[in-house]
Amino acid sequence: MKNLTKSAILALSLVFLVGCGGGGSDEQAAAAEPYEDPLCAAAETVPYPSSLVGDTNGQYITGHSVRPGPSQGLSVITFFPSLPVPGDAWAVVSNGLLRRLESRRAKVIDAFWHGDDADGEFLNAPEGLWKNARRISALNNDLLVAFYRPHSTSKYSWRQWEEIYYHKAVLAYFLDQFGVRWANASGQSGGGLAAIAMLQETEMVSAALLASPKLAVGIHYDLYEGGRPERYQTQYDPILHIGNVLPWQTVFATHDNGDKVVRSGGIDPYFEEAEKLGLTAKLVPVTARPPNYHNTLDQLGQTLQSPEGRGFRPLRCS
Repeated sequence: MKNLTKSAILALSLVFLVGCGGGGSDEQAAAAEPYEDPLCAAAETVPYPSSLVGDTNGQYITGHSVRPGPSQGLSVITFFPSLPVPGDAWAVVSNGLLRRLESRRAKVIDAFWHGDDADGEFLNAPEGLWKNARRISALNNDLLVAFYRPHSTSKYSWRQWEEIYYHKAVLAYFLDQFGVRWANASGQSGGGLAAIAMLQETEMVSAALLASPKLAVGIHYDLYEGGRPERYQTQYDPILHIGNVLPWQTVFATHDNGDKVVRSGGIDPYFEEAEKLGLTAKLVPVTARPPNYHNTLDQLGQTLQSPEGRGFRPLRCS
């Protein structure tokens, strides 16, 4: 459970409202680099990330190791989970960011989670995962951490609570180990579900930036898949936890209505509920490249840098 004090919430809400104030045209805002958000200055009003892990069902990270990546300029960080996960646990970062992390000079990271990897495209392929994350052009390569989602051979183990527990533990360890205060969480499809879970289940995440995520899982089953299967009982369904979103957190997503993997009924209800709750959340319809209407990573980056993305861009701290 989230556990910020009332005073901390009030303080952060005030700086968030001030930071959203105007000045300049939408076009100027789109062209400019993201400014330093007032949230950065309010960092001392919240507990340190290590105290924000919450319920991880006994999963935590016992340590890590670093090795050179497959190409010049990249490094791979391998994590050692306390409980088994169905595959290697690792992330890929630039060497520049690694140096900043090791000297504890990074205040914020752009965290990325890839989509469900049925074909093993990213298995033992850090460079491929890095290139996939870089398709979100609004992210900063010098802040980017692309996390691998350990997969079993069955897709029915993906997007379960066990995976959410694991990523919460990894993110909390990463931020605590390297002295990072905040993360922007981004992802595509099932990776987008992991990203929104990080925002909803912790106070470590400022913004969720999502490409074609399924955010109303149960409703999607009901509308398009003949009802909710037994595995739904152990799956994370974001719309059921939307009440955890805090005043300064933002949610931004892109989706193509031609998407047959995540149809409109699996994403629209989340943003309809967000509007009722007065949350800072926005869904932007986009047109993806045929025939893969499900992957809107390119459009997510472009839209974030357009006037439509104003107020939802990744948090930046100097």
